[in-house]
Amino acid sequence: MVDNKKKGIKPRKIIKGFGIGLLVVIICIVVGVTGFTVFYLSSTNGMSNYLNVNAIPPSKDGIVNILVAGVDVGAKDNSNLSDSNSDVTSVATNINNTKYDNSIFLFSFDTKNKKLKIISIPRDTMFKANSNMNTLKYADSVDGPKYLVNTVEALYNIKINYYAGFTYAGFKNVIDALGGVDLNINNNMNYDDNVQNLHIHFTKGSTVHMNGSDAENYFRWVKNNNDQTVSFSNEVTRIKDEEDLVKQVMSKFKRLSTIFKYPEIISTVSKSVETNMSAGDIIGYARTFAGLNSSDISYSIAKGYDVKIQDKKYYLFDSVNNKKYVSSSVSTSVATVNKAATNVYVWNGTNKNGLAMNYKNILNEKGFTSVTASNPPASVKKPVSETQIQFYNMDENKLVEICNDFGNAFKMNNIELVPKKSTGKADVIVTLGTDAINN
Repeated sequence: MVDNKKKGIKPRKIIKGFGIGLLVVIICIVVGVTGFTVFYLSSTNGMSNYLNVNAIPPSKDGIVNILVAGVDVGAKDNSNLSDSNSDVTSVATNINNTKYDNSIFLFSFDTKNKKLKIISIPRDTMFKANSNMNTLKYADSVDGPKYLVNTVEALYNIKINYYAGFTYAGFKNVIDALGGVDLNINNNMNYDDNVQNLHIHFTKGSTVHMNGSDAENYFRWVKNNNDQTVSFSNEVTRIKDEEDLVKQVMSKFKRLSTIFKYPEIISTVSKSVETNMSAGDIIGYARTFAGLNSSDISYSIAKGYDVKIQDKKYYLFDSVNNKKYVSSSVSTSVATVNKAATNVYVWNGTNKNGLAMNYKNILNEKGFTSVTASNPPASVKKPVSETQIQFYNMDENKLVEICNDFGNAFKMNNIELVPKKSTGKADVIVTLGTDAINN
């Protein structure tokens, strides 16, 4: 038996030497795997050969904006397409060529301060093509990813540096390549669609290890079969579920074991993702984002209001506040609404006496001085359960500004924009519901 003391070799030195050696081996493996991955991706462009939007190299120590879209190919839901928009409907009529962006994320990374903002943009966000209203989820059907990128750039007044579009099949394959993810289920999900062979069943409160198919179903859930309609609250719930999944995927990239899966992951990405990012960019940003502390990553939903316009639902984008959130250089805008000249009628749709007058006083304090408080006409059946706010013959941006000026005075769950003028002098009619009694 060798006596280490006689040989002058200390056990701590043996352990230290072994640790350094192991670290060197791990570094070599990581470098080798990463190098192979970059080489492999560089030689396999896959779907990205046909991408019609160019990458914009970011400025040094600036903001990098990456638009990520979950693209559903051959979408069957074209109910919200504007019939008058030939650019969109001409594409949508050929249902096999229709694309719609079911999920839209803006990754805005501050390279100087190492802060990442992940912003979910609701797919029903309104944009205009040839002065006609459409929802953002169909922007891809106009002129591919280029149109979606240009539209988001216009909404935020920013430049999108990179774009990446995942199909559901690609998303499923990437999750499988990662070895699946563990998710806590926050909602009961029960939805069956035999036409699409889509069956989603998860129980609230459970923790599920999801493979690619499970994650795809989870990502696609919007409502249950027994839900009568899809409200914006459904959309918010869906977006928050998607954010949870994104968090788990990012945490998976932090693990050392994931490095050894890079070749499989990148092979999947190259076959399933449309992107204008280089191989080095994909690996670099994936590792950078995964290495951030959770306190340096913020998740949010683009600010705006869910509004009914001519029997269709649109999400009206709050341009001013959203621009401020992604860029500190955006200055405070000058108000365009003359609150004193805005005629607001407040109708008491409840049986509580004096409620309309109470809200008139609240609006007066907010600068709205042309407010009329009264009972509603006989055509309004009392009691009304949910407060309704109707705007008449008004620009969408003005509507958003007035909603912001109202603040938390009213519940903003039932808003309608009526293109024609009201029968009276009202610019806005608020019909108070029982939800306004204890608001």
